[in-house]
Amino acid sequence: MVLVLRAGALVAAALLLFLATACGQFQSSQAQASVPAASETSLTGVVTQTTKVWKEPAADDTAVLGQIAAGTTVKLRAHNPDTTWYIVEAPDGLIGWVRAPQMTIEKSVAAHVPVNGTSTCNCGAHADND
Repeated sequence: MVLVLRAGALVAAALLLFLATACGQFQSSQAQASVPAASETSLTGVVTQTTKVWKEPAADDTAVLGQIAAGTTVKLRAHNPDTTWYIVEAPDGLIGWVRAPQMTIEKSVAAHVPVNGTSTCNCGAHADND
C-alpha cells in the first residue's frame, strides 16, 4: 500500500512538473511575440454621422472645436467613466470629445480604450501626423 501511495505521489509530481514546464514554454513563446505598444495599437472607431468635436463633454456650442464627417475612422484615445463620450483623434490630427452614439466601435476595441476620469484632454490640439 505504501508503494502504491509513493507511485501515485510520483505520478502527481511528474504531472505537475510537466504542466509547469508546458505553461512556462507557452508563456515564454507569447512573451517573445512582438506586441505593439498601447499607443501603436489600432483602437479606432468610425463616425456614423457628421458630428461635432467638443473641447469637453456636454459643453455648449462655444466649446465646439470642429466636426468630423460621417464614415471617418478616428483613433480612440480615452472615454469618460460612463462611456458616453470618447476623446478621439481625427485623421487631420484634431483631438476632442465626440458622443459615443455617433460612432461605431467594436466591443473588443472598446474594452481596451482607457478611461479618462476627468473631462480634460489636450483638446483642440493637433497631433503630429508624420
